[in-house]
Amino acid sequence: SSGWNTTDCKFGGCLKFDDVNDYVSVGSPASLNFDNRNALTVMFWMKAEIAQATYMDPLSWGHSSSHGIVFQSTDNGATLDALIADGTTIPSAGNFGDLRGTGWRHLVAVKDSTGARIYLDGVLKNSDAGITAPIKLLSNWEFTVGRDINDRYFNGTIDNVKIYQR
Repeated sequence: SSGWNTTDCKFGGCLKFDDVNDYVSVGSPASLNFDNRNALTVMFWMKAEIAQATYMDPLSWGHSSSHGIVFQSTDNGATLDALIADGTTIPSAGNFGDLRGTGWRHLVAVKDSTGARIYLDGVLKNSDAGITAPIKLLSNWEFTVGRDINDRYFNGTIDNVKIYQR
C-alpha cells in the first residue's frame, strides 16, 4: 500500500507511491527557493517499481519547459534525467539510466558555477560544464515528492531526501 512506510525502507521510514495519486507537497518554503542561485545539491534514495506510467517524476519543484528542477523520465521509466532550468531551457544534467526494478539506488545531482554533475550510487554518471546559468523557478513554484506540476506520479519508494545550497 502507498503512504508512510516503516518496512522495506533504506533508513527506518520512507514514502511509498503508487503511480496513481500519491505525493507529498512541501509547499514553497523560503529555505527551498533556489531561484537565481548557482549552487544546489540534491540527493535521495529511490526504489522504482517496474510498472511505471508514461512519466516518472520522483522529485520536482518550480518545473515547466523553461523553469525548475526535476528528476524526470518521459519513456515509461526507461531513463531518468536530472533537469535544471535556467529560465530559457531546461537542459539535462545527465541520465541515470533505467532504474526500474533494480532495488535501492542513491541519486545525486550537483549544480554549481562550474556546471552540473550527477552521481548514481556514489559513481559519477555525467558532468556538463555548459550548465552554468543560475537556476530559475516558476513564481508559483512548489516542491513535491512523487509528482510533478502536471500531475504525473511516481511508482516506487523514496527515502532520505536531502537538499543543500552548495
